[in-house]
Amino acid sequence: MIPVSPELAAAIEAPERQPIVRLSIDWDDNGHGPAGSLDDLSARVESITITRELAGDLPDEVSTLEGSAASTLDVAFGAGDTGTPASAYFSRFNTASALAGKERLGRPVTADIGFVTANGPQYVRRFTGRTDAWTSASASRSVRMRALDLKERLSWDVELPVIARGTAGLNASWITREALARGPLTPFVPSPFPEALDLFVPMAGTMLPAGLDVVPNYTARMIRSRYGFPQTTTGTSFSDITAEPTFVPGPYLGGTYAGQAPGAQAGNAIRGEITYANTFQGDYMVGRVEFWLKRRANLTGESASAWKAAAILPHSSGGAGVLTGVRPDWSTGFGFYTTSPDSPAWVQAGPTVPADGQWHYIGVEWDAATTPGTVAMTFRLDHAAPVTATHSWTPAFLDVQNRSFLFRTPVAEVALSTRTDFNAPPWLIDLADTVNCRLDLSTLELDAVPDPGPRPAWEWIRQLAAAEQAVTFIDEQGVFWYRTAARMASGEAQTIARTVTTTSTLTDLSTDEQLTAVRNNIKVTAQPVTISGALSVVQAVTDVIELKPNQSTWLYWELPGVADVPTAVAINRPSDPAPNTAGSFVCVAFNPAGTTTGAADENLLSTFTAEALRYGGATYQVRVRNNSTKTAYLATAKANTPTVSVVGRKITLGTYTVERSPFYAAGLHPSIRRFGLQRLALPASPWLQQPRIADSLASRLVADLHLPVPVLSSVEIVGDPRLQLGDRIRITDPDGLALDGHYWIVGIRDTFSRSGYRQQITARRAATLLAWDTGVWDTNTWG
Repeated sequence: MIPVSPELAAAIEAPERQPIVRLSIDWDDNGHGPAGSLDDLSARVESITITRELAGDLPDEVSTLEGSAASTLDVAFGAGDTGTPASAYFSRFNTASALAGKERLGRPVTADIGFVTANGPQYVRRFTGRTDAWTSASASRSVRMRALDLKERLSWDVELPVIARGTAGLNASWITREALARGPLTPFVPSPFPEALDLFVPMAGTMLPAGLDVVPNYTARMIRSRYGFPQTTTGTSFSDITAEPTFVPGPYLGGTYAGQAPGAQAGNAIRGEITYANTFQGDYMVGRVEFWLKRRANLTGESASAWKAAAILPHSSGGAGVLTGVRPDWSTGFGFYTTSPDSPAWVQAGPTVPADGQWHYIGVEWDAATTPGTVAMTFRLDHAAPVTATHSWTPAFLDVQNRSFLFRTPVAEVALSTRTDFNAPPWLIDLADTVNCRLDLSTLELDAVPDPGPRPAWEWIRQLAAAEQAVTFIDEQGVFWYRTAARMASGEAQTIARTVTTTSTLTDLSTDEQLTAVRNNIKVTAQPVTISGALSVVQAVTDVIELKPNQSTWLYWELPGVADVPTAVAINRPSDPAPNTAGSFVCVAFNPAGTTTGAADENLLSTFTAEALRYGGATYQVRVRNNSTKTAYLATAKANTPTVSVVGRKITLGTYTVERSPFYAAGLHPSIRRFGLQRLALPASPWLQQPRIADSLASRLVADLHLPVPVLSSVEIVGDPRLQLGDRIRITDPDGLALDGHYWIVGIRDTFSRSGYRQQITARRAATLLAWDTGVWDTNTWG
């Protein structure tokens, strides 16, 4: 339920109400203008209809929320008070219109519904999206506009690598974050200083503009490094090859929205750390750290000296360094230490993070270069005015080498810059100021990513959500939600958002029940993953391939269902024994026959290099470097030996099918005797890899569906703009259907016109209690 002011809540629930509407289209895509501007079209609105509805793979009769939702906005425009017909005003052909030359399609649009309160008009955002279609009628002088929510913006293709579970594990939440982070969910202004950011780590949460040419390090849990290639050389340009970071996350996995209760764990147990090497060497007396942070409750046994989140910037010679971020008392800070970051010599404190459970932006900038002997600090907390301070500064320079960012509370969007050419770029919060993702930690523990795609971002997310019966949608504010079954057990989900009754707000109610809605035989199929324990040959080539002098030759192969291809590729010369097939190798020679041409040539061949790298998805590339001035070949005269051999671990998907019917000690269950065997088979999913989750899902579904349950398909109520998908409401109809129960909102339709504001709701029954071991919510939430 959307929170509103007490005055607006009173106006919504009052017997006599005055609803109002506000509609804005950002014609120039540079931000919505104020009331009365060209963007404000409220006066021309004749009617507005906003539709949202969940659509999933399970029958409507289940007592859980699942599926994906999209929303649409339909607006009918008239002349309003202007006297200019809508058909003429919005026409592309009207050069005299104020909209002449402005694009009509793909424009940002927002729709608000409000009420006149004791303190004046107040509104609730009901739609955020972009214009999709315009229909004009000359005879009626009317115009209709349709807009779609930002789900349509999740259409970019995402290709993942084929990876297998390692010691760090694998969770579907990482795939969701990767799909979202590959493109802008909303049209943020890109950073104008891409090379000034040394580190940008999206984690989970928002997706601010990085503007960087970044490549994910999948084995490091979707961390974005600055360059993204294995380190072979050190350089000073943006295109140079450098190292990716290592990332050891804590239970929060960075900034996961779920924020699962840590219980009585000591603070040091909630720990994540990002470490990375510095490419640029020099004087780093100016810099900035920025991130989003969610304050948690202090824990029993938590260290009183442990910073909650801090960038640690040690001097290359060891000992001294800087730490900056959020201090043990939740205030922002900048400090200098001489021996250990756990014992700073001095700390300058800034604003304190509020204890409200919300995400907050933190920014700390330092400048010790402008005034020698003094460091000037600037602290930012959300949109509050900057707080500045100065302190004496002992070191003449700060040559930072191995930096890290440590956190003991949920964080997101970590950006760190320590550059001599910093040049005061914009703060990230001034580029984009909304946390536009709310991600619950997925219950899907994966053993592998067997299918790399590519597929659209939304399709990745939809498949994962379907596998664990999660809910995905973009809400009224344009915020993306991924809500798992564990969310249903939270106090937020169990709270009744509104009670609707025929005596006050309920105007009509209809139900739908059918025999075909009964499901008393449930079949769920998991696809367990088998990963070969030893490396084996996954690609062998017998072709003779020319290697030009002083050049690299690249060979590409699609290797679906293969993971853990080693980077190392051995060079096998004609004089060498048969290569070891347990590793990758290439056979090189100075003639196509693959025979030796003398000791001098054998020595030259020993200078050749080769490596295997992932190119993208299931595509691998093997690079062979000819470091001589002579033409060489991938060739061999050894019997039964390929010229190129690549090894990896093979991934295979099995089949585990569980079939459940309601248990009955005395023979057939009454559901089967009365209604016959009514089957439901869920499609197999490569993301449902754990048999225990399939067992739990089948048990929960048969409990929900073995008896007929009506679906409330058309609940007409007096409009309440606070209601959202997933809200739990109580519906009471004592006289008509003698109904009184709790329901989830799975569909909602707002209609505003001159005749008033009303809503039509589709509701799915909510279980009174969540039974232990009938789903995955119990162990996921409580352990």
